[in-house]
Amino acid sequence: MTAFAERQKGIVSTPESFDLPADKKFALTDRFLQSLDEAGREAVAAYRAALEVRTREQLPQDWALTQNNLGIALKEQASRMVSDDKSKARELLNEAIEAYQAGLEVFTIESAPHYNTLFRENLDAATALLRQLSLD
Repeated sequence: MTAFAERQKGIVSTPESFDLPADKKFALTDRFLQSLDEAGREAVAAYRAALEVRTREQLPQDWALTQNNLGIALKEQASRMVSDDKSKARELLNEAIEAYQAGLEVFTIESAPHYNTLFRENLDAATALLRQLSLD
């Protein structure tokens, strides 16, 4: 069982948990959100470690896909902290944008139109969220 799965024990809603007092429900929700944040940090660390092994020179397509996954993990982290720490959210979004752009250097519209479109959609979503943060 993974470390994340271990942490999920006792967090999953059961029929019995619906009858809990509000303060207990809030505590469960907080624990669940904390576990999501921790899982997000672990995912980012794992993708960064994978990029050390999956180098652009040796495995360009795997490297590009890992860049995309890193971008997704960073954007998700940023999305969860927008209301708490806009500065950190902006930093994470800029890192996500860099990751998507790096992947697009490998998956061009000519060489891989499907992946190029997917990466561009992810890039556009991160850019839109960053723009929205800048307006706030």
